[in-house]
Amino acid sequence: MSCAERSSLQTAMKHIAVLVLISFAALLLHFLTFQTINFRKCSSNTVAVIFLSFFGPGLAFLALAVGLQKRRIFCNLPSTLLRGPGQTFFWKSIFLSVYPSLYWVAMLMIDGQYYRSYSMCKEPDRRDYFDFQHDKAEEFHVKSQMIGLILILLLASLVLLYFIIERCCRPVAWRLEEQRALALQKEQDECVARFALALAKRTVAQQEHHLYETPLQQQPNIAGPAIPASVPRSLTGYDVVHIINHPPVNTLYG
Repeated sequence: MSCAERSSLQTAMKHIAVLVLISFAALLLHFLTFQTINFRKCSSNTVAVIFLSFFGPGLAFLALAVGLQKRRIFCNLPSTLLRGPGQTFFWKSIFLSVYPSLYWVAMLMIDGQYYRSYSMCKEPDRRDYFDFQHDKAEEFHVKSQMIGLILILLLASLVLLYFIIERCCRPVAWRLEEQRALALQKEQDECVARFALALAKRTVAQQEHHLYETPLQQQPNIAGPAIPASVPRSLTGYDVVHIINHPPVNTLYG
């Protein structure tokens, strides 16, 4: 398993763990409020508990998520305002910070009793106590569950859309490996070309120095034409290399 696949798996496991913890917290809150608060009674305390159940943990999850994403959010904020390349990471961090709170609200809406109690207490003909088996109470309960399920569906669609766009915009693993191999091969070829050019220049410079500054040595007791003291400066580098690779038999002109 590659590092990228391992990182994606760890990210998915973290998201699943967050959703499981939020669901467990919602069940725990339902148990505590059901044991301590009478949702059949319309009072200011009941309404206050309903609002605190929604906004208290929701703001806590939001603050915790922002704290975990603060580096990506606040470091990419200047580039986002200037329409820089940090927009993708900024909006991803915003979504990761908001979705735990939205999921919490969705769980409470699916539970149904909070929205049902609040709606029944806001009815014009409300009473101090109401029956959960009332037709209107059942209607509010079903409506609350529908809102929660729609919110869950919306969150799931946004997550799925994000992963699809990210996967389509990001090169696949084999393409990354191919690009990396091509870049490495290109770098190696450039290094070899630079080394060969430097070596050729050094060799030509050494041979030019030898030809221009040092008289050609002749074998003793072998007659030959007069040898010039140095090679004319009009010779090009190619001629010098050709002379070096194909030395004459006796003299430079023989």
